[in-house]
Amino acid sequence: MASFDLSGKRALVTGGSRGIGRAIAVGLARAGADVAVTSRSADRCEEAASEIRALGRASHGIGCDVAKGEDVVRLFEELAKRDFGPLDSVVTCAGTAGMQPSLMLERQDMQLMLDVHVHGSFDVARRAALQMQGRGGSIVFCSSVWGIGSQRMAAAYGAAKAAICSLTRTLAVEWAPLKIRVNAVAPGLIETDMTAPLLDDPGMRDKMLKSVPLRRAGSPDEIAGAAVFLCSSAASYVTGHTLVIDGGVRAR
Repeated sequence: MASFDLSGKRALVTGGSRGIGRAIAVGLARAGADVAVTSRSADRCEEAASEIRALGRASHGIGCDVAKGEDVVRLFEELAKRDFGPLDSVVTCAGTAGMQPSLMLERQDMQLMLDVHVHGSFDVARRAALQMQGRGGSIVFCSSVWGIGSQRMAAAYGAAKAAICSLTRTLAVEWAPLKIRVNAVAPGLIETDMTAPLLDDPGMRDKMLKSVPLRRAGSPDEIAGAAVFLCSSAASYVTGHTLVIDGGVRAR
């Protein structure tokens, strides 16, 4: 469908060097977009950028820790130096995870989650919106089913992801007059490096999959398809929505 075509568009994906973020970056490129990729590892970013260039699209890999405001400033300065812009789409996948009993959580544990997921996502989105205002664009945040429901020992992570859902709704309303759409994806159990320690354990895998109606974990490509949709004109009337991709868990 032509409405899914992103030819001539420029996209930025944070956390795009591996896992869900990399799948989204490659998915956007396959849909026709030029894609800049950023994460804390400049080397991994360049690997992802090389994969995208092999698809015939322009790509840049730039190291950036979105938890640091000064890094986000430098990221956009570097994009400008490389004449990569203005941006049409941004997908924020940079993240960190951790599970521990809430009674053991220290303030710095909660702060790290907020700095990466909330402050980092907002800083990138705001700077992108300054380029998009009036001409239009799409911003896609990465939340989680744990930001919608609850999960034991994930108080900090869940709180940060819940904040992303709220931020999505608020910015969608505020930035709609600027022709900027704001949505989020909320993945469930996905096969990534982050979930490998759990899913590689047969007993734990079986236990986790019992809660999934489709009885399997999802793949990063299945999240990428949703992100491409939200970045495309096929979703031109979709804003303020968090799209749950969890194999039916939240339908129970």
